[in-house]
Amino acid sequence: MTNHLFVSRQEDTQQAYISFLQNKENELTNGKKIVKTQKLTFYCETGKYIYSFRYVKSSSGKLSSPLRDYLGLEKHKNMSLDFRHKLAMKASRTTYRKCSEDIHESFGFLLCAKTINKYVKKDAININLCQNTTEAQNILIADSTKVKNGKKGHHEVLCAISLDYEKNSSSLTAFGVNKIAKDISDKIDYSKYKAFVGDGDLALRNFFNEKLPFHLCHIHAIRDMSFFMWKDGLKKEERDKIMRRFEAILYTLQNSTKKYLKTKKKMCRLVSRIIWAKRELMQLAIYLDSINMLQASRYINVHSEHLMTASKLALAGIKCPFTTNHAERLMLEIGTRTKKKGMYWSELGLNAMLHMVLKRYFLPKNQRNYKEVFTNETLVVDSYN
Repeated sequence: MTNHLFVSRQEDTQQAYISFLQNKENELTNGKKIVKTQKLTFYCETGKYIYSFRYVKSSSGKLSSPLRDYLGLEKHKNMSLDFRHKLAMKASRTTYRKCSEDIHESFGFLLCAKTINKYVKKDAININLCQNTTEAQNILIADSTKVKNGKKGHHEVLCAISLDYEKNSSSLTAFGVNKIAKDISDKIDYSKYKAFVGDGDLALRNFFNEKLPFHLCHIHAIRDMSFFMWKDGLKKEERDKIMRRFEAILYTLQNSTKKYLKTKKKMCRLVSRIIWAKRELMQLAIYLDSINMLQASRYINVHSEHLMTASKLALAGIKCPFTTNHAERLMLEIGTRTKKKGMYWSELGLNAMLHMVLKRYFLPKNQRNYKEVFTNETLVVDSYN
């Protein structure tokens, strides 16, 4: 009963739309000589239609259909570009198969997953991703993630964002699939930035470290230290004891830095805390070396200065995050759409999909629609979520 009522309402809507088209076509062709009519199929928000379009000849001898022009139907196309963008945008939120089902439920016609994939590859790849940065977005954060390629390998997705840590605003600075850090460097004006925040990724760290002061994410440092001690065979009880000491050094340094930035008083206390943290880390490295935890000891010796970069910048009044949480949240957004079980991607398909996902993510919440995503204007983003 309910299904019959739904079908009846849908038919009424389509009949009303056909009447609207006929009236509009009469209005557009009024006083013009009809050269021919052609029955064609087209798709729109109210469903699938087979309609006889009237064609007129211009003074230059060109045939055209005023109604098709009004609907935005280009030659040999069965839907407008605007509607195609709307369908492609649906694929950025769910799988292609579920997107096909959603289109059938929403608009009443079938569109296979392969066709939607074709729309995405054709239109989304042209979206302009790079955004204008504000002067206050002076911290550069970069991270990468891996996405399966279906050939027992993976694609490497690299993103760099500009962050204003005080106002919690960010914008996408550079993006690439299967590109190394050097490949995207020409898109970055390093003179704008005060520091680079990243994880232990050697390629990212070595490349950006040459151009900007490098701060190592504290969360990644804690994970890496625990991993190196486990790899060297240290028992869990002793490992946990050392990790508590390591975490206490980092969190104490963070608290002292935040307190100084809040009050801007007693700079000497923060300086003393930085010196204390450096001394404590060196003592911990010596202890690790004495119990043959060589990888963990080497890690501290290499990165002890990198762990204190944010605190040193605070002395100059520059707010810098202690972690890469902003980039990790972005990687989560990428993974939500591309890293589900059974998903495998071509480089072109992944690149096109991420153009939609990333553009939507960096737009304000009230602008996250297909029209804003597919516009190629560069935007300054005031907030992220």
